[in-house]
Amino acid sequence: TQNAQFILEIIKLVCINMKYAQKQMKYVNILCLNASIAKKNMHLTQRNMYLLQELRRTEEKIKLK
Repeated sequence: TQNAQFILEIIKLVCINMKYAQKQMKYVNILCLNASIAKKNMHLTQRNMYLLQELRRTEEKIKLK
């Protein structure tokens, strides 16, 4: 019976570790999602800067005419 109690205790600890690992995976997934969003935002910012520069060039061309 002592072996059975020992095994049950190990199972209990493994379950606790699994729950902790699942929580950590959720955090990792959130961090990855945030990184992906940040990357997309950087891309959109670069695109907006390019479009703004193009708009300014167009305005300058119109003024020269």
